[in-house]
Amino acid sequence: MRKKGGNMGRERDEQDDGSALELESLRERESFVRAVLDNLPIGIAVNSVSPSVQFVYMNDNFPRIYRTTRDKLTGSDAFWDAVYEDPAFREQLRNRVLADCASGDPERMHWTDIPIERSGERQAYIAAQNIPIPGKPLMISTVWDITALKTSEEKLKRQLDELQRWHDVTLGREARVAELKKEVNELLARL
Repeated sequence: MRKKGGNMGRERDEQDDGSALELESLRERESFVRAVLDNLPIGIAVNSVSPSVQFVYMNDNFPRIYRTTRDKLTGSDAFWDAVYEDPAFREQLRNRVLADCASGDPERMHWTDIPIERSGERQAYIAAQNIPIPGKPLMISTVWDITALKTSEEKLKRQLDELQRWHDVTLGREARVAELKKEVNELLARL
């Protein structure tokens, strides 16, 4: 394979330069994708689920939202112990998540209103979703903090309950006034 007017060594150099440029381009794209993932406002990780949770990648928000550290999540299947302190709740949720992931049904791989409890800390709530990576035994795991939303919902529910009680009392009073008015009218009719 000789180029017209060239030699084999020169062609090889051009191919090596082309490969080096492709490799550099690939590195730049990987760096860009990593920068995007690292700066998302949600937690994101790439991990196995079965037989154990092992992380290939996680951004800084992933352990922060789960109220733990990257170090505590790095051991084989350490995720469950690091995130959920209560053993009974941990086992219940673990079984549910593993069954949902094993189903292969993306609709089942979304969990919301999950409490994160730490002794001595305010309870937090998260929502999470796993997305299977086709052809790989890995998942993209996402998590976001819904504590503010949950707190607002609870406040709204308390206000609605109070409004309902006030409504019931007001209607009850109106019914009693109507009964008294009827009794007064009956007494006046007898006179």
